[in-house]
Formats: sequence, structure tokens, C-alpha cells
Amino acid sequence: RTFNHQQPQPDPLPSGDPWRLFDFVRVPEENRLLVLVAVITCFIPRINHPALAISGPQGSGKSFAQSVIKQIVDPSSMVLSMMPRKVEELPLLLSRNHMTAIDNQSSFTGEIADLLCAAITGGVLEKRVLHTDSDMLAVKVPGVITYSAITSVSDRPDLHERTVRIVLDRIPPQERRTERVIWKEFNAALPSILGGVFDLIVKAMRIHPEVEDRLHELPRMADFATWGYAIAEALGGRGNEFLQAYTGNASMATADLLEHNTFFSA
Repeated sequence: RTFNHQQPQPDPLPSGDPWRLFDFVRVPEENRLLVLVAVITCFIPRINHPALAISGPQGSGKSFAQSVIKQIVDPSSMVLSMMPRKVEELPLLLSRNHMTAIDNQSSFTGEIADLLCAAITGGVLEKRVLHTDSDMLAVKVPGVITYSAITSVSDRPDLHERTVRIVLDRIPPQERRTERVIWKEFNAALPSILGGVFDLIVKAMRIHPEVEDRLHELPRMADFATWGYAIAEALGGRGNEFLQAYTGNASMATADLLEHNTFFSA
């Protein structure tokens, strides 16, 4: 289904450059492969996509980075969303977007974390039709979830295992520009970024059928990992580098979880 807030993609430019994403999102060099692959996998249908958790210090452009990724994957007039006040409204929000970008979170309750985990793994969420009867509406959540926060928003390990964490660098004062200027540059670069993304997907589609034969074991979110490996191989034989970055990202999330747990800190 399509909704009136969704907008068309520009025509992709053949032989484009997907790395131009990092002209607008300040990701450290050593993490760029994982981030680019994670964004490209958002175009792969019918697989479970990990949540993209964008974090960093104040002044690192977290909300803007979310907006850029959202406009690449799922352009919309409603770019960033707030977490609904009622938990039962969250499935409806997720179902109205291919990529739902939830901005500026401080924490997730256990109920929200469980619901996000179910959405990530392809569960069908239920919502009551009317408060006056017992009919339930089955809501299929088709897409990707991204959220921004300064620090970890949940202590639930099941959500951390289904998350790719994107940590941004702080923007130096001398490099800050107005959003009007940056959006103008981004809109000019978007056809090249999309063209590069689609070129890589074409190459990855040829590689993907052989991936499971190459790998001795698969990490959590195995479908995402196999497609990520194929895309990284299409980037110049960097599949193993992607897997190391992906498993290292999970370890970093675990370390962050322990750091913010008062029991383990003690």
C-alpha cells in the first residue's frame, strides 16, 4: 500500500557513487562499510532488517542523519516521527512507512522493546479495531526501523541483538552549515547515490545464491548477514570485512549495555 505522505524517488544515475552518503552523515571511516551495507539492504524485500540505532554526542547531527537515510530509502513528507504516546498506536505508525524514523529517544519500555523486536523479526502485530468490540486488526509491518538517541535506550539484549548501531562524530563548529544548503547539495547528489545503490544490488543478486556455501556459520539476523556479505563482496571483495564489522558492532552494543547497567558497573 502507498500513503499520501510518501514521495517519489528521483531517477537513479547509472554508475553512481553510493559512498557520497558520507558527505552528509559523519560516520568514522572504520564504520562506513557496515553503515553503507546496512542502508543498501533496506532495499532488499522479504527479509528481516535490523533496526538502525543512530547515536552520538550532542551536535553530531543525529536527526539530520536519520532524515538523510530516510529520504534515500523511503522519501516522505513526514520524515521523522515521535514515539506514539499509546503503545497500541505503534504498529499503525510502523505499517505506514517502509522505513520508520523515530527521533530523539531517551528510553524504551520493556513493552515497546518487545513490540519492536516482533516487528523486526516479521511478526504480525495486532491492533484493536474499535474500543467497543473485540475485533482485532492484523497489521503486517513490512520495513525498517531507525531511531536516534544519545545513549542506549534499552537494556533488553534481544533488541540489541537485532540492532546495527551507527555512532556519529561530533560536527566541528567551523564545518557546520545551514540545513538549506546541505539539503540542496543532498538533493543534487541523491540520483548518484541511488544509482550506485542499485548497481551494487544488481551485482549482489548474482553473488547471493552462493553466499551460504562460502560461510561456515551465520550470525544472528542470518538473511541480513548473507545479503550484507553479498553487497560487501560487490564493493570489491569485502564480505569478510563486513562480517567482522557486524559481529564487532554487536559486541560494542553488549559493552554499552553493560556500561549503563548499575549492577554490572558496581
